[in-house]
Amino acid sequence: LMLSLAIALACSTAAAAPAELVHSGRLLDVDGAPLEGPVSLTVNLESDDGTVLWDKTYASHPVSGGYYTVTLTTDNSGDPIDTS
Repeated sequence: LMLSLAIALACSTAAAAPAELVHSGRLLDVDGAPLEGPVSLTVNLESDDGTVLWDKTYASHPVSGGYYTVTLTTDNSGDPIDTS
């Protein structure tokens, strides 16, 4: 009984947490050299037909050796990622 209560509590707590998606990538210039320093980065999540479902712009995001990582939580309007 104690175990099932702990599992139910963990599930209800997890359901209340905001959705997060971690995305990593690499940015190269036109000559194939990795970008360095802060960049303006926009991430879009789109449906199969190309409709933008969620978007977020990072005005000055760090890039090192061309690599970046962003944690997507809320969009430009403050709306969370829709996980449905």
